[in-house]
Amino acid sequence: MARRTRSGDDESAGGVGPAEAAVRPITESEQYKRTSEDLSAAIQAASIQYGGITSKRYRELIKRKRMLDHEMKAQIVENTEATGIVLHQDSRLKQSWAAFSASSPVAQSLIGIKNRVAESDNLVVSWGRYFAESVQDRFGGLFEETEMAKAMTLFKGLDPTFTQDGFMREAREFILPELLEAWLAGDREELARWCSEASLRVIMSPFDELTKVGMVSDCRLVELKRVDMAAAKVLDNNIPVVVVSFETQEMLVYRDKISKEVKLGKEDVVVRCFYQVVMSIEETERDPITRGWRVLEQAKSVVGSMV
Repeated sequence: MARRTRSGDDESAGGVGPAEAAVRPITESEQYKRTSEDLSAAIQAASIQYGGITSKRYRELIKRKRMLDHEMKAQIVENTEATGIVLHQDSRLKQSWAAFSASSPVAQSLIGIKNRVAESDNLVVSWGRYFAESVQDRFGGLFEETEMAKAMTLFKGLDPTFTQDGFMREAREFILPELLEAWLAGDREELARWCSEASLRVIMSPFDELTKVGMVSDCRLVELKRVDMAAAKVLDNNIPVVVVSFETQEMLVYRDKISKEVKLGKEDVVVRCFYQVVMSIEETERDPITRGWRVLEQAKSVVGSMV
């Protein structure tokens, strides 16, 4: 017993607390060090992008690093009593967005667009014909500057590392490329990581129809640009949401599942698309890859060929 006490004293004297001791096996592992070094090199090369889209390798390194960090935090949670960490259990995001959606004309407008998209008979048109007017036209009178500041403060409370500039870089370099590539591929599993249940149903609806007629997506993201934090809103229960707008160029091609013959779209045509997505951070049960960021609503417009 005395030996354990002295050991604890030595640890404290050496500046190593229970939390650091818990995560040291991870932070000193060769895998962690190697991944951290690779990630640092990839970050330096992140400015070398094609069409404003970061490489898959860069994003895979981000994922690997975040999974290692998640393991490290799990070690800390196991020592909750020693470290004094308390986990928050109440998640109000889903309920707050539902209440806002039911009562707000602004949200109803965006949801109306989404519903018309889901109900369209044309598979290509259904992905964006009914795009909203500019975010400022629809949201300008409601999402005032003071509310933007309040939303940023609340995001900081949900994630102490949050900054507006940091989030926008995260959106450009990681969130949107991951989301869009999953969206264009109809990757239900990956979309479920990023989207609410309602958003997932709408995005996957055209793919479900494609599957019924024996087609699969061969769509590709060509360019991502003009990523902007267009607005922010504080919902009931002080839940912040942010509206992100951006523009893409995409190849929209759908093939026969067996023959691989092009059935819809053209391989030599690139189309211009506009998006709006409403996002927030989950309070609990955060995916270590997304860090809790989730798409609540979305709208997309395909406006024409770039060829």
